[in-house]
Amino acid sequence: MEQITDLEKLIESCRGTRVSSATIQDFYSQRESIEECFIDSIAETHVNSSGGGAYEQCCLLAASLHFYVIIRPFPIWSGVQSILLMKLKDALMKTDSISCWGDDIELFLWVLMEAAAVEDSLKPWFTQLLTHTLRTFVPKPSLKRIKDILRKFLWNERTSSPACEKVYKDIQDTLS
Repeated sequence: MEQITDLEKLIESCRGTRVSSATIQDFYSQRESIEECFIDSIAETHVNSSGGGAYEQCCLLAASLHFYVIIRPFPIWSGVQSILLMKLKDALMKTDSISCWGDDIELFLWVLMEAAAVEDSLKPWFTQLLTHTLRTFVPKPSLKRIKDILRKFLWNERTSSPACEKVYKDIQDTLS
């Protein structure tokens, strides 16, 4: 996760400036390293998906969504986001919000928000679970409070904030 945050900082620092070829090579190198790490980690948790493996797999898949939406965006028609969302839904169905996520309910909210922010046919499923989780675990879930929770995890103010605002607007009426 720290590698993704570092890469996001590099990207943001380069906005509107001239970028050297060394910086571009550093960017590609970091991005490839992160992708390899995701592929290896997701494959490993898929093989060991009993018990805690599903929890870890959910976190890795949500981080992958963040990565493929923010750092290496693929067009929707590529199917990358849909595949990740389908795998995330399957992994989430193997977990229980209380026994599995218990002390990490804020991380669970981040996982759900990452998924609910992606435009896909599975969006309603993630949005419904996010709404239920917010109603159950977050007293008076205002937009500010939700953002404060989500900022503890992978967060890019320029892209994550508008995505969070859009999802919140979609579910706001059901939270009251």
